[in-house]
Amino acid sequence: MKRCALIRMNRSLVQILSVITLCVMTEFCLAQQATPERTTRGPRRRGPVQIIQLPQAKTSSSGSFEQLLARLNSQVFPSTTPLSAEQIGQLGWAAQGVRLNNQSMNMANAAAQDGLTVGDPLLDLRVYFAAYNGLFRYEPRGHFLEQVNGTDMRMTLSTSAMGQITTPPGCAVILASSGQNRTGRIRQDEQKMLDLTVGQIVQSIRLQAAGMNLVSVPAQNLDMNIIRRTCSFPKMVTPYHMLFVGYAPGQAPATTTSSTSPFVPSQGTPKRAVMILPTQGFRDEELIDAVRVLNASSILTVIAGPEIGVVRGMLGTAVQVEMPLQQLDIDKFDAIVFVGGTGALEYVNNPLATSVAGEAIRKGKIVAASSMAPMILASAGLLKGVSVTGFNGNRQALISAGAIYTGKAVERDRLIITSVGPTGTVLFAKTIAEALYSQ
Repeated sequence: MKRCALIRMNRSLVQILSVITLCVMTEFCLAQQATPERTTRGPRRRGPVQIIQLPQAKTSSSGSFEQLLARLNSQVFPSTTPLSAEQIGQLGWAAQGVRLNNQSMNMANAAAQDGLTVGDPLLDLRVYFAAYNGLFRYEPRGHFLEQVNGTDMRMTLSTSAMGQITTPPGCAVILASSGQNRTGRIRQDEQKMLDLTVGQIVQSIRLQAAGMNLVSVPAQNLDMNIIRRTCSFPKMVTPYHMLFVGYAPGQAPATTTSSTSPFVPSQGTPKRAVMILPTQGFRDEELIDAVRVLNASSILTVIAGPEIGVVRGMLGTAVQVEMPLQQLDIDKFDAIVFVGGTGALEYVNNPLATSVAGEAIRKGKIVAASSMAPMILASAGLLKGVSVTGFNGNRQALISAGAIYTGKAVERDRLIITSVGPTGTVLFAKTIAEALYSQ
């Protein structure tokens, strides 16, 4: 009996030891296969990495220092017009490139080879540019951009930072620190130096933007958690500041500026669409969602209205009008889009609006209108025998104007594209994009 009990105990012990050994070996194998997270290099990448070599930065410009300071007082929000690679590179150079001497770069290169960070706050900082083609990190050692995310995050960033929904700016500039010592914390003296460095870099970026005749607006509300989540920053990367840079509303890109841009298709001239808003009361989603989809389709958008200034949508969205309708040059755009909402009815029987729609059709441009805006096309006499959709309350009026009302979410009949309202906005914008690229 005792011998049998002893044998059973030995067998149990062997089984326990076998399980423990298996667990230890499994942990060891997983540890060997695991790749350490690169917590000092920036956000997690999604998709293939794109490297964009930037043109050489300029070291001189026209205009006095006093003029640059005066331009900094402008608080208008930048338009959606994208910046060129030359402009982005110049902003990156002003932020970091000009301040990195050979000794600092040698220190950084040596540290990078050892997988360590450097105690220089300037080297610990990372500068990111967010545009509709994704998030790009500026690398001063080599003066290039590295795409780390292909998601358009400008709308989320600008909305969280400005306290209201806005149209996407030309670009957002984010300063983030990846500097950590071996304890995973930044010492108090390093933190103080980092704060001072961030302030200096922000001022340098704004002065450089003013020197290029661009406007810049610092973020009014910095929610670091939203920035971190939006940009997919790792836990140990800390965003410190954000600002928005771009052209002033209504300002056209300089003809001397390089046409190459990491945010615009490199092949051929990008398509352009003008979004026409009323004085007030446009339908918010019909603008915001349409601009998002069009930008994601590499179609540049410009906001036009009765006059330059801020207009508000039915749900409170504040939008900066970039171009007065009376100055609209139809030849410069591929699509004319009338945004719907109750306010759109102010353009019905408006000679300027109806002439814009009629001229666009005569010149072979895409003319689109959402929800109540098809009434503008009806008053222009453009819908006779044309299949359209729109706000159901305007159905009889559209039929009386000679239109064939279908009630579909989106309807396209040759050059004219219409939508029923907010529920069809995404399909509406996609249809516009398909029409532009099929011409």
